[in-house]
Amino acid sequence: MRFGIAILLAATAVTTAALASDTYDKEQTEVALARASRQVHDNCGMATNEDGVRSGPWGKTNVTVTLGHNGHSKGVTIPDPFNGKPTGNCAVKAFSNLTFPPWSGPDTSVDWPVEIPKPK
Repeated sequence: MRFGIAILLAATAVTTAALASDTYDKEQTEVALARASRQVHDNCGMATNEDGVRSGPWGKTNVTVTLGHNGHSKGVTIPDPFNGKPTGNCAVKAFSNLTFPPWSGPDTSVDWPVEIPKPK
């Protein structure tokens, strides 16, 4: 019985230590950000307006992602001329539901480069 309690206490200490970080796990978070960036590159250039027309804009920009300390993205913005356009809305959606390891510190924002290529 004591052995089982010792294992439980050790597991709790390891879990608590893993969650006690006051900054986000840069490596794991960048994996999630890179995955979303690939989705933007592969899909968002094809986004259409309400008339079904691909109208851009296309090109390189940055998104700003607010990383919630709970391990989920809390907000995403994209600058003009992409903001409010179908291509920009697509990019925002790609970064809106990210998950990554939680941490105990405050939420933080990161800028991440994306490219929305013009469809051929």
